Amino acid sequence: MTPDKPTVATPSATYKRMAASWALPLALMGGFDSMRAAGKLYLPQEAAETDQAYRVRLARTFLYNGFKRAIRSLHGEGLAKPIRLGEGASADAELWARDIDNEGRDLTAFCFDVFESALVRGVSYILVDYPRVPVGSTLADERSMGARPYWIHVYPENLIGWRIERAGGQRRLVQARIRERVTEPDGEWGEQEIEQIRVLEPGGARIYRKAQRDNGIEEWVVVDEYPMSLDFIPLVPIYTGRTGDMEAAPPLVDLAEKNLEHWQSASDQRHILHVARVPILFGKGWPDDEPVTIGPNSLVKASSDGADLRYVEHSGAAIGAGEADLDRIQEQMTLLSLEPMLPRTGDATATARALDQAEANSALQAWAANLQDALELAFFYSHRWIGQADETPVLVNDDFGLSVQDGQDIEALIKLRMAGDLSRESLWHELKRRGVLDDDMIPEEEMGRIEEEGPVLGSMAGAAGANGE
Repeated sequence: MTPDKPTVATPSATYKRMAASWALPLALMGGFDSMRAAGKLYLPQEAAETDQAYRVRLARTFLYNGFKRAIRSLHGEGLAKPIRLGEGASADAELWARDIDNEGRDLTAFCFDVFESALVRGVSYILVDYPRVPVGSTLADERSMGARPYWIHVYPENLIGWRIERAGGQRRLVQARIRERVTEPDGEWGEQEIEQIRVLEPGGARIYRKAQRDNGIEEWVVVDEYPMSLDFIPLVPIYTGRTGDMEAAPPLVDLAEKNLEHWQSASDQRHILHVARVPILFGKGWPDDEPVTIGPNSLVKASSDGADLRYVEHSGAAIGAGEADLDRIQEQMTLLSLEPMLPRTGDATATARALDQAEANSALQAWAANLQDALELAFFYSHRWIGQADETPVLVNDDFGLSVQDGQDIEALIKLRMAGDLSRESLWHELKRRGVLDDDMIPEEEMGRIEEEGPVLGSMAGAAGANGE
């Protein structure tokens, strides 16, 4: 069979490879609904399990979302302080930063989505765009119209392809295909959502939409094209897991896989709890024609001398093993979520380790530096749109790395907590003291939030509570 001919909407091989690596992290970010919707992809059906039994087990499985909590924690640390422009920033840059997307969001608010997207997927993108103005307009004309550069957050799912060429020893982006959905009026009251592909190239852009030919076959056709005054594509990647030009892998994939392990183990634990709570009535030597009535104020009689009737209950050994497995996984998840904040000491010698470890860079600090570099490039592209070559210093907070000693202390504290030798409140106190938790965090309020979120399946109390017992 001849494969379909690629179209402007055909994702590149690199995109497909990246998209496969995002699937689990994105499902976890979607929470219960996304993980349940994934069904057998992440919660396999047992060989002898009926479809109905599987659906019941899936509906009874609850998600402990350590991955999403870690992303939100790292994201909060990275943007705990507002992003500021440094000394020497132009008046234009200061003005743009107060409404960077031309929709009312300032630089910090805009970066909340961008940085979280990069943490989940390993990369995200900023497109520096400019309003379309009449051909021949001067810069003064454009300013009088209110035209100015603005930024668009391009999620990696929508950058379906790109091409890079090498010229003069440098690699240069020469094409980018961005999938977009636009909403347009449909009649007097209705509206319709239309998918289109924007193709960016140095000096211009084309917009493709599906159109139906006379023979009924749909094809992608150019519905609009326009020139750009730039001789490059103003698309800026923000990396947290770079594997090549414009491409990356999720930096917390190990944590996502561990969360998947917890999801599957939690399903087994909830199922065995359900089975153990329903004792099985076992009858031996009971005549087939003699009825059995079970309940209060009733008498069970049998004519056979060897008849026996009793309940068979689960020993509970598997339940304890399941609890231990969930506790082990949760502890591993907690440690994995802290890794990006711990200093990367490499092959440091004993003498080097004895020096000030606070200067060691953590992965989160490196990601913050990448964000800072990307923002400075985006501001440079913004200036290029108005015929300038100004550079704009950007200041992103990077004061959140833990020392090696703090990292070892935290690991020891978590183990004490998991062993039951340290209270939750004391653990929070020590984490606040080391700067892992916010000083404003109030234990009583946090306990209330935990109760609202539902049970953690690593405990019998939590499992019982989820069933209203």
